[in-house]
Amino acid sequence: MTITEHAQVRMEQRNLTIDAVQFALHFGRRINRGARTLWCVGWAELQSSDADIPDDFPGIVVVTPRDQPSTVITAYQDENWELLYI
Repeated sequence: MTITEHAQVRMEQRNLTIDAVQFALHFGRRINRGARTLWCVGWAELQSSDADIPDDFPGIVVVTPRDQPSTVITAYQDENWELLYI
């Protein structure tokens, strides 16, 4: 996994850990939006994972280029993560 400088700054500003980003990339729902892919952790992902999920993982959204899913462009936590039923 490669994290861009921008993503690193945003992760620090938003108190997101590498573990949270890795969880989203591994278990998150993949949503293609143009040239970008969003990896979202919502209800379905929380229920389907056997992992012990820390309280700060729900709502994590990781953005990668569609053609380079191992390069993190940015990451954030959606405050309305309960609505991520997509």
